[in-house]
Formats: sequence, C-alpha cells, structure tokens
Amino acid sequence: MEITDVQTARIGGSSAVVRIDTDEGTSGYGEAVVETAPQPVFEVIQAIANRYLIGEDPAPIERHRRQFQDAVWYHDGPIMNSAFSGIETALWDIKGKALGVPVYELLGGPVRDKVRVYKWIGEKTRENLAEQAHERVEEGLTCIKFSPTSNDPKKYPQVIDEVTDIVSDVRDAVGPKIDIMLDPASRWKLAEAKHIASELEEFNPLVAEDFISPYYIPAVEKLADSTNIPYALGDRRYRLREFEEIIQRDAAAVLQPDICHSGGLAEIKKIASAAEHHGMRIAPHNPLGPVALASALHVDLSVPNFLIQEIAHTDFDEEGDAGFGSWALSEHIDTDILEIEDGYIPAPNKPGLGVSIDDEVFEDQPPVPDEPLFFDRDNFHVPEW
Repeated sequence: MEITDVQTARIGGSSAVVRIDTDEGTSGYGEAVVETAPQPVFEVIQAIANRYLIGEDPAPIERHRRQFQDAVWYHDGPIMNSAFSGIETALWDIKGKALGVPVYELLGGPVRDKVRVYKWIGEKTRENLAEQAHERVEEGLTCIKFSPTSNDPKKYPQVIDEVTDIVSDVRDAVGPKIDIMLDPASRWKLAEAKHIASELEEFNPLVAEDFISPYYIPAVEKLADSTNIPYALGDRRYRLREFEEIIQRDAAAVLQPDICHSGGLAEIKKIASAAEHHGMRIAPHNPLGPVALASALHVDLSVPNFLIQEIAHTDFDEEGDAGFGSWALSEHIDTDILEIEDGYIPAPNKPGLGVSIDDEVFEDQPPVPDEPLFFDRDNFHVPEW
C-alpha cells in the first residue's frame, strides 16, 4: 500500500480534518486544527505530506511520526502538534481499515465496552444554568460541565457567594446522582481559588478544572493539595514531556490532554500510562468535531485509567450556535458510531475509526461558520481582575 494524496478541509467553526488516500482505495481521516487558526495547520500538513508521506507505505506509523516530528525544528505548540495529531490519527484509521479491526484493537484492545461522555452548558449564556443542566439530564447525560460564574462575574471576595449560589442552583436542579464539573477558564489567582474551592466541596464536583493558570505548576500543586475536589488540567499542554512535571509532582488528579493537540493517539496513550503510575486518571479534552470524538473513543476504550470524555454538542449545526459550529457538516459525515445511549457511547465495531466523510467536503469545501476566537473578551466574559 502506498500513500497517494493528502487533503484537508474544514467541517465546522472549530473543526477541520485531514484525509490520507492510498493506491488501494483505503482512506484515513483525522481531525487537525487549532481552533482559532486552521490555515497554518493545513500548511504544515501539506508540507509534511509533500516531503515525507506521498509515495510512502502508511503502515509504520511510529516511524513516520518520529521522522516528520524530528525534521521540524519547532515541533512543540498547538500548530505543529495539531498537524502531527491529524496525520497520525489518519494513519491509524488506514491501518485499522486495512486489517479489518477498530483502532482500539491496535492500541491494546478494549478495557471497557462503552465510554462515558459529558457536554457543556452555558456557552451562549450563563443566566439560566440550572435550566440548561436539567435539559441535559433529560437528554440522558449523567455529567455536565460549566463555568461557575455569571456573564458578568463579581470581583473577589464577592464572587465567592456568586459562585456558590450558581453551583448550588445547578446541583439542586440535577440532584445528587448527576456529576458536575467546574471550569472557570483560569479566571482566578491562587489565594482566591483556594478559598472558592473550599466553599464548593459540599457540592461534590467530579473535578475542578483550571481554577488558575495551568502554566506555573508549583501553584497548581498548592491548589490541588488544598482541596478535596479532584483537580484537573491539561488542555493547553502538548506531548508527554509537557505533562511530566505535573505527573512527577502529583499536581493534579485528572489530566486532560487534547485529542487533537497532544501529538497523536500514541502520545495520549503514553501520557495515560505515565499518569496511571501516579494514580491519576485522564479525561481527554475535545470541544471539536465528530472525527475528533471518534478518535477519542478509541483511546478511551484502551486506557485503564480513563475517567470521562468531553464532546461538543452534536446539535451544533447552525452558524452562531454557541459560537462553535463544530458539527456544521455532520450531514456529510457518517457518525452512526457516535450515538449516545444513557450517557455513554458504545464501543464501535467498524474497522478503523468508524467514521467517513463525503468526497465533496474535500472537493468543494462547503461553507462553514467562522472559527471561534477564544480570546474574544465580549464572547467569553473574561473579567479584568
């Protein structure tokens, strides 16, 4: 088998994919995007394809991954690692299809037969979080995540009462058996985060995520040690070596490597294995599209210390819906394996990733919403504290 072509296309506001074709008619798909900058990722993918992939056998995945990774001098950061992730995932998809098995069988086989998932609430507004939470429970979800702040958060220390009231309202709306996850997107500093976390312990969150900046690990370690809520982080770190300090210092209970930005499925497996040795779990970050979700499922099924999987809303199909539009072209994608049943997605039995994309997406590039700008203060309500 020989690689004959590598193509890219956008499938949503924050989603883009790569397709690798072979001379035997087997194609593999991977999601490869930086949410605010898809075009630079595409350019890296095309450069790698032209120099290292076209004409090569797709089978030796690790050799390819190391070859083009080592050949790029600046091979860290979201753009490079997203390109690597998309290509590597597509190669796993080809191998699974060629062998007639799901990708998780190539990653060591399944340790579970279904994957627990959760969705966000409050993307468009945080004025009615309790009502939104109740709606998600009515959909059959057993876990939800939200930012425990209002659209216009108060300053410290007044914010403590505000946050406590919001979390209390959501907990009352969903009851004690539904898990809640809290992610204020690093809005706080260490002292105030410790204070807030102590007030929220009574609501029994599944995790507290990114209460403070994830970049200074000694501060993260102090926060994690100060609370009984399992602390989580990792969506802005790439490859095992960027998680190593967190793991060695036991500075978190849950690691969240991004399924599209961490360097590939094999890299997340390495992160998971290192975390398992320290008694940590993983909950891969994924606010992206259906190909990303499919690839996440295969990692989740093969990882013993998996906790739960983030997914973007599968009803994101209109421009402006929550600002993402991650599934805008879902009608062009075979997503049968991604159906949620009672809060879980069953293990797929199709070969490869189990998803496919219509040719016209790559040939004609149907219009999709603009990518979201996560640094936009008006949309994401980051206060000047």
